[in-house]
Amino acid sequence: MDHTEAKQRFAELTEQLNRYNYEYYMNDTSLVSDFEFDKLLEELAEKGMPLYTNTCTRGAT
Repeated sequence: MDHTEAKQRFAELTEQLNRYNYEYYMNDTSLVSDFEFDKLLEELAEKGMPLYTNTCTRGAT
């Protein structure tokens, strides 16, 4: 994956995770399992983009 593709994937994941967080915290709706959510966060970290995981983590219900 080149730099442009990595940036695009980062943006996609960020948008997706932000939506999941909004639905989870504001509407009390879980669109994905905690496992799926965590896998997406792990993907960001694997791509060398760990900032999101430090600022936006999902709490246990």
